[in-house]
Amino acid sequence: MEAAFEKVVDILFGVAIRQISYMWNYIENIDTLKRALQDLKGTRERVQGQIDIAIRGGNNLFEGVEKWMKDADQQISKAEEFVEEEANAKKTSECYHCALEDESKQIIGIYGLGGVGKTTLALEVAARVRHRLFAEVAFTTISQKVDFEKIKKDIGEATKRIMKGDKILIILLDDVWEKLNPEDLCIPCGNKHKNCKILLTSRSIKVVEECGGLPLLIQAFGNALKDENIKSWEWALTQLQKHAPSDVDDEIQKSFTHLQLSYDYLKSEKAKSCFLLCSMFPEDWYISLEDLAYYAVGLERFDDLDSIEDARGRVQNAVDMLTSSCLLLKNQYLGEGYTKMHDVVRDVALLIASQGNNKFLSNLNKVHIPHLEIFLVQKNQNLSKISDEFIGWMKKVKVLDISWNNISSLPQSFQLLTKLRMLDLRGNKSLHEISILGVLRDLEILILNETGITKIPREIAQLVNLRVLQVKDCVDLSLITEGVIAALSRLEELCIDLSFLKRASPCIVENKDSILIN
Repeated sequence: MEAAFEKVVDILFGVAIRQISYMWNYIENIDTLKRALQDLKGTRERVQGQIDIAIRGGNNLFEGVEKWMKDADQQISKAEEFVEEEANAKKTSECYHCALEDESKQIIGIYGLGGVGKTTLALEVAARVRHRLFAEVAFTTISQKVDFEKIKKDIGEATKRIMKGDKILIILLDDVWEKLNPEDLCIPCGNKHKNCKILLTSRSIKVVEECGGLPLLIQAFGNALKDENIKSWEWALTQLQKHAPSDVDDEIQKSFTHLQLSYDYLKSEKAKSCFLLCSMFPEDWYISLEDLAYYAVGLERFDDLDSIEDARGRVQNAVDMLTSSCLLLKNQYLGEGYTKMHDVVRDVALLIASQGNNKFLSNLNKVHIPHLEIFLVQKNQNLSKISDEFIGWMKKVKVLDISWNNISSLPQSFQLLTKLRMLDLRGNKSLHEISILGVLRDLEILILNETGITKIPREIAQLVNLRVLQVKDCVDLSLITEGVIAALSRLEELCIDLSFLKRASPCIVENKDSILIN
């Protein structure tokens, strides 16, 4: 029993910590792990049978048996997860096998964002094809500062064998930052040395192309297809062979079909909607999941929504799905409440949105945007006024975020926004009067933080569908009109910072249970 358990533990952890040389025995180790996993499962079942017999007979278990069962379950779970991931990775790597086997291609490049697994995939592909087609694989890291002597040392033996005409060899050049001439690295290639294949990884498609390679984007491609059957992979191949729209930047054209494919294969419409919403934020913006939840509620993206907290959970699930598909990036600075979108991914997302029926994204070069559902204009201190004409252009808008501007008043045309469900006015410190908002009967989320309002007027009581009201850090606030809060029967979240209420002025604060007079 212990031998089987120790065997699978050793193999499992060994897979995780072996260095690069392990990759060349990768397939053999995976097969060994699978056999050991089955042995451990069988042993566990037999032990469970003995436990059941002992319990029925009223006998005590030997010391350590329960702990062994718990440890065995944990290791079985880890091993099964690893085997499943390996199976998915196998599907991904098959695409690259074809490129290596193509006699017309001598240099193959894998490009993608930093940290998405280019090196791991390159090593895995090399390991899988080595026994079938190639004599040896030589590995070297190029990096931003090229050390020619080190590189020549790493691949020296392989280049000698290529010159001798040995069986085909792979030279893996990892982390290439700029154009490299193989001859500068003493790598024999060209028509005279067909027995040399160069597999390189880079963050830039331009580098791959300048090196004469066939570029293969892995940023989200493998994750999009990891659970699909062979027919889906064949269909995906035809999609990858299609061209992107010609009226966009070259860099975006190269990434378009790959990212479009990843988007199309998202199994959740909520995740697709979240992806497009994230593209609306500026480049390199840390995107708040709280904002995404509010936008999604305003856009009515969720069916059978129980609460605002439920919306937060659904957004978190969508962001997790997009992150695992490499369409969003994990935020390393602001914590779990934020995410980020790579600039290339954002450009492609905007292009995808512009071609579909996405009413919350529009070409703002057009003056008339009657079907617009969401509009964001943030952090513009030069924006002090919104014209009636502009509001008239977007009567169907559901989400309006005009936070952190310098708006001093709201136009009378606001009463035309009868579809509005989410309004963010935070940070407009010159904004004092909000009575006009009372006509927005469908409004569900209203954010007034850090505005210049002096009171919450009686008109706000007409917002009977309001679910979230935030009035934080309003330093001029002196009055919350009696009866307003009690009238908001659907209110789920009320955030009012009472510390800023002016002590010099009479103030009425109420809730549904009591009225406080200051």
